[in-house]
Amino acid sequence: MPKNSKVKFEFDPVTHVYKANGNIVPSVTGILSAEGYISSWGASEADRIRGRYIHRICELSDLNDLDMDSVDPVLLPRLEAWIEAKKALGITTFDAIELKMFSRKWGFAGTLDRVYRDLLVDLKSGVRQPGFSLQTGGYKLLYEENHTATISQRASVYLTADGYFSVDWHKEKTDDFMFLCALKGYNWKKLKGVSSCR
Repeated sequence: MPKNSKVKFEFDPVTHVYKANGNIVPSVTGILSAEGYISSWGASEADRIRGRYIHRICELSDLNDLDMDSVDPVLLPRLEAWIEAKKALGITTFDAIELKMFSRKWGFAGTLDRVYRDLLVDLKSGVRQPGFSLQTGGYKLLYEENHTATISQRASVYLTADGYFSVDWHKEKTDDFMFLCALKGYNWKKLKGVSSCR
């Protein structure tokens, strides 16, 4: 598409599908899943629903719009863990919360959980996976393409059912490059029809 043309960017929260000018574009997690860098293997539908609820209550809390009486007691420890994580990381406010973005340059989209100054944070409530560093690498590309700010720190913050948190810092400088390699492989397979790309 022409460099200066306006892009109509859409996201369907039910199907989790991103579109640019009516055309479906792959997501960061969809690309990495299709290429085998991250996996939801072993995760039940209940696990996925729980993850969405955790993200939602943390989002509403960060927006100061959460009715605490509406929070399922089972999920409350994870919210408390997130609140403690923010304190430990010195986060007082956010520059971005659940920010949906599209890359005109590379043709992919995604949702960044949080950005605070030069720190990009991805919230997690499941098992650790090495490929999550490539996920934040992809989000870094999205953010820096669409903003003048630079992301110099990336992390996954894990929230546990017993109210604790831990932080995995993603320090590999090649993570964004490796994400682009995954994207290239994804696009090649889709072009050749050799895989069920999502």
